Amino acid sequence: MIRWILLLSAAGVFLGMMIPLWNEVKVKKNILLGVTLPFEGRTDAGILRLCRRYRKGLAVVGGFIAIGIVPMLLLRSEGQTFFYFSLWLLAAMALPHLVYLSAHRHLAVYKQEQGWRGTAAGQMVVDLKAAGVAQQPLSPLHFIVPTLLCLLPNIVLLAQGITDFYRHSVGLFTAPIIPLIYFFYRFINRQRIDVVDENTGLSAALTQVRRHNWNQMYAYTSWLTALMVASMALLTNHSTLMLVVTLAYLVVTVAVAIRIELRVRSAQRKLTEEAGQDFYVDDDQFWPLGIFYHNPHDRHVMVNQRTGMNMTMNLGRPAGKFFMGLSALLILGIPFFALWFMGMESAPLSIALSETQVVSYYEVDFEDIVSVSLMEELPNGVVRTMGTGMEHFLQGSFAMNGAPKCKFNLDPTMPPFLRIDTEAMVYVLGTREPEETRLVYELLARQFG
Repeated sequence: MIRWILLLSAAGVFLGMMIPLWNEVKVKKNILLGVTLPFEGRTDAGILRLCRRYRKGLAVVGGFIAIGIVPMLLLRSEGQTFFYFSLWLLAAMALPHLVYLSAHRHLAVYKQEQGWRGTAAGQMVVDLKAAGVAQQPLSPLHFIVPTLLCLLPNIVLLAQGITDFYRHSVGLFTAPIIPLIYFFYRFINRQRIDVVDENTGLSAALTQVRRHNWNQMYAYTSWLTALMVASMALLTNHSTLMLVVTLAYLVVTVAVAIRIELRVRSAQRKLTEEAGQDFYVDDDQFWPLGIFYHNPHDRHVMVNQRTGMNMTMNLGRPAGKFFMGLSALLILGIPFFALWFMGMESAPLSIALSETQVVSYYEVDFEDIVSVSLMEELPNGVVRTMGTGMEHFLQGSFAMNGAPKCKFNLDPTMPPFLRIDTEAMVYVLGTREPEETRLVYELLARQFG
């Protein structure tokens, strides 16, 4: 199952990277490949050749990246699969952008050679008239109702007298997502106005396009999250179906995000087809490499990307440097997490007996044991409530038929398993040596069997 999860994730990453980068050769807001051009530069023969070369290079790199995911499907170990995916992920994020950065650098040099420079080059341009244009707000119901839907299963469970944390965990952990979405919705609508030239109406239209589509994205995300939580609350004892619902949520959310991003870019291109024929904004110096923003005179920590609807950090502010650095560390740390994950898969499992306890990952006092038994296989309907669930390693809190509170520490592919019942908990333990597990059971059975 993990291979299909990672494969779908890979498809989302691939499309999310390649589609916007492929779209970069379409001029929007006088910008092409992160470089601001004069109106006549759009049809320049040298620039058109560079765009063709860029797309050809991007297609080649994209082909290699797509083929590169195939070996992952042939790996047998979940840990190895995850580690390979982490390396592929870094390559899929880096290589297309290297193609972009190369094309951006060549275009920036070409612009300088042609002597193209905007009238207000290097200046921050603000359209105060457009800043006063009213924006239709998104109804609070798009956030209030989905939040209540997320909490509805918890309310029903409390009415039934069910207080088990696992049954409540889905709603408790996911309901706060929607208020967080609302916070970002309020934040987005306070960002700076998009300015291309002296046309105030155009600035207002571009800003409304961005904000309207962000509002759409937030509304879709809120309702999709509520539907996911409600579905998962009904499937608490069906881990496979819960996984399917989660995957469906991710696929639909990514598809909606890509569709809205392309819609914004298309609107920006059409609105600015005739823009910049005289005065035009040229703030390239604030955008090193075309994708990073560095302006210590701008008080905003987060700013709009110049095209599309995404946002980025202002590296000219200390907070912007911190969050960008943290994001980079988290991304670069994925392979190290995968190595740890792979180590857990092959971690030794043991069961030992001391004078007063059964000692495994958990310790069980002899005086608490009610009964012991040997399980030749795990029953159907085992559900992980909190912990690690891998093909060769289960550890943490689980639930199974007749035992809603269990602690597992075992390799599900290496039976038998030692079951220890206490008044408060059921422990299911195993080793990677079946005879070792049987021996421990026989010793305990003499005392508690």
